[in-house]
Amino acid sequence: FAILRLAMLGMLIAYVLSGTFSVGSNEVALRLRFGDSVGQPGSRVLARGTYLAAPFPIEQTVKVDTRPAALTLDREFWYETTDRDSGLTRAQLQGQKALPLHPLRDGSIITGASSIVHAKWTLTWRVAEPIAFLTNVGSRSLAEKTVRLVAQQGIVHSVAQLTSDDMLRGIVNRDLAFWLMQQRLDAMRTGL
Repeated sequence: FAILRLAMLGMLIAYVLSGTFSVGSNEVALRLRFGDSVGQPGSRVLARGTYLAAPFPIEQTVKVDTRPAALTLDREFWYETTDRDSGLTRAQLQGQKALPLHPLRDGSIITGASSIVHAKWTLTWRVAEPIAFLTNVGSRSLAEKTVRLVAQQGIVHSVAQLTSDDMLRGIVNRDLAFWLMQQRLDAMRTGL
């Protein structure tokens, strides 16, 4: 019976210590007890360090990656560079024939002067509020899709207030586009 008691004590200690977890430098964590976040309202998000939580059936730990991620919009407002029928690039075909834009495969933006322009955009996003992110978005892939759609809306809205000459000179109201994107993300409570 002594051996059985020692084995049971060892299993109990192993079970209690199985809730130990660590948080890396590019992530934060939330402890959930029966699905609800644990801690005071200002201290629910756990930063870098090692922590002890109750084992799995009681508590669960969810980690959120907070590294910045780059998103490139290189097809949404840009034209297709090859002709699907011949396989040649637009530059090779330019001397042979004028290639019209195909609205189903070529992207563009309409300016405030009703001109069509093409542009490529790159932006950086990150998770700023982990609780809102986990509650309303949940995954990084869904967050990227959401940021892509919101960025498209913000870019279209801000470019619609410019002329094509402003676009060609590189005068873009990036602050307006960023403000519109952030306003929409905040309205959806994404935490991004």
